[in-house]
Amino acid sequence: MPTVGYAFLPNDKSAYSNPLSRNILPLAVRDAALFHAILADSGNDMMIRQGEQLFDPEQGSIVRGSRYGSIFCMRHKLEGIRIINEKLSHPAQCISDETIIAVCHLIGLEV
Repeated sequence: MPTVGYAFLPNDKSAYSNPLSRNILPLAVRDAALFHAILADSGNDMMIRQGEQLFDPEQGSIVRGSRYGSIFCMRHKLEGIRIINEKLSHPAQCISDETIIAVCHLIGLEV
């Protein structure tokens, strides 16, 4: 039985079949908030794959792991949040696909 992740990112590694590279990355090139959210999410994913975490669940918000990786993720996360906060004051930008996807990426860092 395939998982949700398998259904979203199939084993076929070609750029055309990967929904991230086909649909979301072109949006990230045009939108700074989404770009920073993807960088933070990707950096966090790399840290987890290396056995590190951005936040220690037992200590709250204490950063652990490699200093560079933690700083990289936090910098892009905070920049993404800052840009999203600016967008929320503009009615057309606050409901754009790019803003919603950026928020989803940032939410993924918290759960």
